[in-house]
Amino acid sequence: MKRLISILTPFLVIGLILYILIDFRRVEVLSAEEKQAIDRYRQELVKGTLLNKSQNEGIFVRQDFDRIATSLELLHEHSHYYVFGPEWGTKLANPAGEFNKIEAILNKPVYKSNTKHQAFFQALQGDLAEARKQIGKRLGHDILDDLSTLVFTDTIEEERQWSNAKTIQVMKELGVKLIKEDTDAGVKPAAQTPAKTQPSHP
Repeated sequence: MKRLISILTPFLVIGLILYILIDFRRVEVLSAEEKQAIDRYRQELVKGTLLNKSQNEGIFVRQDFDRIATSLELLHEHSHYYVFGPEWGTKLANPAGEFNKIEAILNKPVYKSNTKHQAFFQALQGDLAEARKQIGKRLGHDILDDLSTLVFTDTIEEERQWSNAKTIQVMKELGVKLIKEDTDAGVKPAAQTPAKTQPSHP
């Protein structure tokens, strides 16, 4: 019996390792061209957005952009808590409330009637719906990670794409600028906030 156990043990260990590795996602490293496309609107954040008075250049007023970024970051940290453990993130009491805050912004008439950027909004809504459905799981975490570190951020520090988020694909293809100056509401773009520090994936 001991001999049989000693023979089977290496196979069981290898099987366990393979089972754990199955859950890991394929990670895509962004090429220089893709990162430049995603980063295009940020390069003009000061020179372009502050000086350019055209209301058709960007998508979101700065306040809405920042509110979405804050909710996504909180959801990302919540996901870290469940996927990687309490030492990696902070649990939210009401994650659905953060999704609802984002939806409330996207449902504003100014964004609902924006046909020029319809592809971006459709992709973002799809990614948010999938992240909401998969909240607390690896897939939901990866989508929230990409949205918070590659799209709704002032500075791209993360060069890896963890999910197949449709929003990222639209950013790569179109290089849309997300922030505009809302002169009608008297809202001026805020100064750039310090870069967010994200814990590396375990």
